[in-house]
This record gives sequence, structure tokens and C-alpha cells, in this order.
Amino acid sequence: MQDNEVEHPDTTATGEKTDQPPQRPTRTRGKDFDVASWIEKVRQLPDVRRDLVKRVKGEIAAGAYDTPERLNTAVDKMMDELF
Repeated sequence: MQDNEVEHPDTTATGEKTDQPPQRPTRTRGKDFDVASWIEKVRQLPDVRRDLVKRVKGEIAAGAYDTPERLNTAVDKMMDELF
């Protein structure tokens, strides 16, 4: 481990061992991985619209979701975001 890396052990904030199974340690490298900015990005994500997800899953299962129009719209949006 390098000097600028921090390893987070499987302990509580007070240093006590947890009852949870051990997890792979997380390593961060100072400026390469800004945890705070990622947490903020996750907090800004919209809530999951479960009703929409349920409806779309039903359409996919019924074979009614994939249409040429939807595919073209999705490709156009992807191209706009990329370029």
C-alpha cells in the first residue's frame, strides 16, 4: 500500500469488530477517488419510479415494449449525450 492510500477495515467507527462477514477493503488514492463527490452524485439521483418500472417490465414480458420508434429515440438520445 502506498503512502497516499487509505485502507478501511471491517470495524465500526469505534474500532470494534462487526458481526458482518468480512468485506474486501476499500482503497482510495487521494485525488484519484473523491468519495464525497460520489456520495453527493448518488444523493442527487432521482427516486425510482416503481410504477413505471413495473409497467415497462410487463410490456417487455409481453413483447410490446421494443418498437423501431423507441429504438430510434434511444439511439438519438445516446448520440446527443455522447456528441
